[in-house]
Amino acid sequence: MRYHPATDIKGLIIAFHVEIGSNTDENGLAGDDLLTCRAFKLGKYSYHAGVVMHEVGHYLQIEALKRADPENDLFARSAYNRYYYSIFLTARNLLSLIDSKYERLPHKSYPEVLLGNIVSTLKKGRRTASKNGDHALVTKIASAVSAANDLSNLMKAAYATRIAADYMPSIKVNFVGSGRFELQGISITDAHNWTARAATWCRVILDAWRQVDV
Repeated sequence: MRYHPATDIKGLIIAFHVEIGSNTDENGLAGDDLLTCRAFKLGKYSYHAGVVMHEVGHYLQIEALKRADPENDLFARSAYNRYYYSIFLTARNLLSLIDSKYERLPHKSYPEVLLGNIVSTLKKGRRTASKNGDHALVTKIASAVSAANDLSNLMKAAYATRIAADYMPSIKVNFVGSGRFELQGISITDAHNWTARAATWCRVILDAWRQVDV
């Protein structure tokens, strides 16, 4: 299995896609190696839904810069919304791979699950690994616990930004020049990078989860 970074026009790594081979299913997925429960088949690659949502966000980001007021504000808000949903889908797909019961939770529940059941189970696995003298696994699980905390915090912050974008029109998008804008102090550049950060943390969590012994 070969992984390739999928990049946008600025060369930022936004996720991973897997080259379809003979061992893939009818959706072009190779088991759970790709962080997805749903995928879109595009050419010879199968893209994780969060990546597609990120691409929509990036389109809206660029379009906002082409528009005059008040349309620019509306397109900018929609970009934040799509960037949020990109990381939401990424995190939800991770948790669905861990346990299918996590697939249909309310949005606010995912950060809680990460800090609750996921971190608790990882810590139990870390104690077991420590007793067994598996120092490499202890280190890997510690990284996963940190990643779960980071992902939870990002989801909370991104959700708050999405709420402002969708339901608080009195909070205006601030176009600061040089092709950039911000909402409630969150720059569109930061929002654009949410997916890459979330995907990285998800892979760290899943890699450790597969090895925990509780």
